[in-house]
Amino acid sequence: MDVMKSHLKLISNEKEAARLTVVIMDGASWHQEYIDEDFLNLSIIHIPIYSPELNPIEQVYSWLRQNKIANISFKDYDDIVDKCTTA
Repeated sequence: MDVMKSHLKLISNEKEAARLTVVIMDGASWHQEYIDEDFLNLSIIHIPIYSPELNPIEQVYSWLRQNKIANISFKDYDDIVDKCTTA
């Protein structure tokens, strides 16, 4: 929980106080409803549990798996990072 609050604090501090920032969270246990109470310039949208089709980053992962990194054997961690960065 503290890590998530720290992460939200970093996001909040990067934005002007008068600008609203929207953060989309999935149903993970540390993505609680009350977590944004301390941040007046953040609004959190919670997507329903078990709905990866609504999570924008899942769409990116799906596209990468289908188009750029499908059927690839990686040598090591650095190779994974390199190929995903290139994709």
